[in-house]
Amino acid sequence: MTNRMKLLVLLLAVLSLGASCNGGGNVWLGTYTNANGSITLDVKNGGKATIALLGQSMECPYTTQSNTTLTLNCSEDPPGKVEFARQSDGSLLGPGFVGLLTKTRR
Repeated sequence: MTNRMKLLVLLLAVLSLGASCNGGGNVWLGTYTNANGSITLDVKNGGKATIALLGQSMECPYTTQSNTTLTLNCSEDPPGKVEFARQSDGSLLGPGFVGLLTKTRR
């Protein structure tokens, strides 16, 4: 194997590793909180998210529409369906009292 070929293989390996470290390009993955920390949304791989409101948490499946909208489909009512709009800075704008959630962890 030539040095050029070895370099190409190494470059491809590094690029693959970089893609896997950023969640495979899923911009939604991470933990989001509101300004006072009373609401937390943890978006995970596999279409599952955990939302915590005032110390109570529940796991809910979610769906996304492009890179603009994330919808929690919680079986409990409330909250039922909760829609979040992704802002240009990566934060999420939720309905009513939920307000703005900022990404705190990836």
